Amino acid sequence: MVLNVSKFKLYFPDPALNIVQARSTIDLAVNADHFLSDLADMGAEICTDGMRVAGVPVGIDDWVKAFVAKKALAV
Repeated sequence: MVLNVSKFKLYFPDPALNIVQARSTIDLAVNADHFLSDLADMGAEICTDGMRVAGVPVGIDDWVKAFVAKKALAV
């Protein structure tokens, strides 16, 4: 299996945080644990509302509904 970094996202399931706060929290965790150092170099995108896991939408209800509606319109 090959990791496609352009599609790799870190899902931070706390919609109370904005993207900047979520990125800061992830950066602090990565810097505190050397086992996570590879994540620092990946430049992974952070999301707080949802993401696709093997093509299936996972996240807050509004995000999932919007994702499904967009895909349905595309079909």
